[in-house]
Parts: sequence; C-alpha cells; structure tokens
Amino acid sequence: MKRPTDRPPGDPLNIDTALALLKQEERANTRRIVMSVCALMLALIFFLTFLRKWGSAAFLVPLELLLTMLVLILGVVLIPRARSHALESLSLLQDTRAVGPLLDAYWEAIGERQRTIRFLLTDLLHRVQPADYPLLSRAQQKRAAQALANADLYEETEFVVALLQALAHIGTAEACTVVEPLASLHPSAPYEERIRVAARSCLPLLKARVEQQRIGETLLRPAEGGGQDTLLRAATSGQSVTPESELLRPLTNDAGQEP
Repeated sequence: MKRPTDRPPGDPLNIDTALALLKQEERANTRRIVMSVCALMLALIFFLTFLRKWGSAAFLVPLELLLTMLVLILGVVLIPRARSHALESLSLLQDTRAVGPLLDAYWEAIGERQRTIRFLLTDLLHRVQPADYPLLSRAQQKRAAQALANADLYEETEFVVALLQALAHIGTAEACTVVEPLASLHPSAPYEERIRVAARSCLPLLKARVEQQRIGETLLRPAEGGGQDTLLRAATSGQSVTPESELLRPLTNDAGQEP
C-alpha cells in the first residue's frame, strides 16, 4: 500500500499536491510533539518517584529506572523528523503560492524543520510580487510581520531582507510598526546597513499599500444612520403620495387565496 508521503516515480510535481502533503505533515508533527512532550513529562514523574523510593523500596528501583529510561527514549523518538517530502517538493516547485502555507508551518515548527522552512521561505519571498497579495490570508500576512519581529537580525539577515522585500507587496498595517524601527537603525555592522536599506525601500511601498487599503475599506463602508429597514421612494415631483392604507389589494377568498 502506497503511503501518502510517497510520490511515485514519474509523477509530475504539483503545487496543490505538495501543499496538501504539507498540511498532512503538519498535523502529524503536531501529534508527535504532543505525544513527545507527554512522554518526557511522564519520564520526569517516574524519575522523581524513583528518587523518593531510593532507600525505602529498593526492589522497585530497577523496575522504575528501566521504565523511566523507556519512556524517555519514546519521548525522544517521537520528536518530529527534520526531513519532509512536502518541503523537498516545494523547494523544487519554487511557487509563490506556497508562501502562505509555509508561514503557517514556520510558526509551528521547531528545530531543524523550522530552519529548513526558513531557508525555503527566504528564496520564495524574493519572488513575491503585488499580484501575490490575494494568495495570503489575513492571518498569514500577520505571521509574516511576526516572523520579521522575532527574527535574529544577525543570524537570519537573509531571511529578514527577504521578508522586508515581500512585505512591501503583501504587508498590512501591522507590518509598519515592525518595519519602521528597522528603517531607523543606526548601523554599526554591515548586516545592519543591509537591513536598514531594505527597510527604507520597503516602508514607502508598504505605507502606500496600507493607505490604499484604508481608502478602499472607507468607500465600501455603508453610510451611518441608514439602517436596513430604511426604504426609499421614487421622486414624485411635488405630487401627493397615496398612503399605503389606501392602496388597492387583490381580493382573497376565505382560504386566503386569490380567486
């Protein structure tokens, strides 16, 4: 039986298939993380119990020590693996439609998997254009700003620069509060100068996009004071309007139906 993570030889790469596979892996990794944490906590409980019984119940000590070691090993084994078939496929596809799902995955990933996603995102974010803005949900746009806020400017300089370039096209108002301090940096090292230049290039475009969105939302907002129950009458050119109670109605029989 073929596993869902296996791609048969000769099967063409497909962005939808790769993204569906990424979601499967994220759900599986979440379960593994939860089980791993529970196993490690259980191993800690067993170890503390082992310490309390060290002198009182010596015959149980070897058994509890063995159980502690087994549970500890289980917790380590359950830690999600770094290798990902979905990430390998997305790295080959180089499709900007993967940016949003990868931002979701980056937010939840840990360790080597997070570094792999960051490397892939760095390449894809350089390719983002204004036309890619609708591809990201509101939550994913916020996560792009949060990823920038949490990034290590020294260790993750390339990632920071890529985020700044992308936020100029896909950023929202939340991103302005993160980009503005970077644009005001007083660089003391070359990497800080790179980040400041990228931030200063990003900020005008980002602010223009945010202002454009604000104007669009204002134009679409209904006027205040006009409820849904307010009805409009056609202009009557000064003529009197017949009261509703005097309008003609169709005759109905006793059953309430028209004859």
